[in-house]
Amino acid sequence: MKKFLIFLILSLFTDICYSQDDLSSIFKVIEDTVAQEEIDSLMALVKPKYKWMGSEGKIVADSMKLKYRKPKRFGQIGITECFDNYPKLKSTFTCMGNQLHSNDEQFISFMNFVYFAEYHRKLYYLSHKRKETVDAQPYWQRLGILRDYYGDEIGESWVDSVTVYSTEEARKKWNADSAFVFNLHLRPEDYYKKDFKHVKILLIQKKGQGYAYITSFYTDKAKENFDKYWRRIEKTLRFEK
Repeated sequence: MKKFLIFLILSLFTDICYSQDDLSSIFKVIEDTVAQEEIDSLMALVKPKYKWMGSEGKIVADSMKLKYRKPKRFGQIGITECFDNYPKLKSTFTCMGNQLHSNDEQFISFMNFVYFAEYHRKLYYLSHKRKETVDAQPYWQRLGILRDYYGDEIGESWVDSVTVYSTEEARKKWNADSAFVFNLHLRPEDYYKKDFKHVKILLIQKKGQGYAYITSFYTDKAKENFDKYWRRIEKTLRFEK
């Protein structure tokens, strides 16, 4: 059972093919450092991708100390979207859950959580064969999304697509160590549900705890009054002190 869970975790968090030697090393790390309750804790973070995580005020992930508050005038939708009818969106986002729909159905957000326990940091090192810490992963997350959607044509101009919050503002808004937003300008063939033409992604990170990102799709109508929706989405997640 434990090995099955490890395979599931690896398949959800990485797209790497493991050799037999790699897997043997990984299992050794697991056996040496992971208690069953730690695996159960990590699996609890996987489940929200397929099932709504809870009501207002619930702690989303105890280990991340990340608190969720339901935004006003948004409904919670417990369905996973895998973008099967949108090939480019599927290759960019794969599947996302934890949906929030504005009551007027003009703004849809998906919440994603990435938490690394100590043993997963060791797995990350084994998988990537480099020493940089997992705290650097948000950088690769945003770069990966931009390059997955735009392809090589974005080159190094992706830096211009990102707005970075100051350390002071990140702490004030989310008690985070870092935060940034970036946009995707969808091509007409990729418009989500025909009318959702715009995408904005917010990522917040607490070093040593993990990070979360909210991917929002919105219509032209919502764009006209964007701040009204965004102010509510910004307040959805916050790291506890």
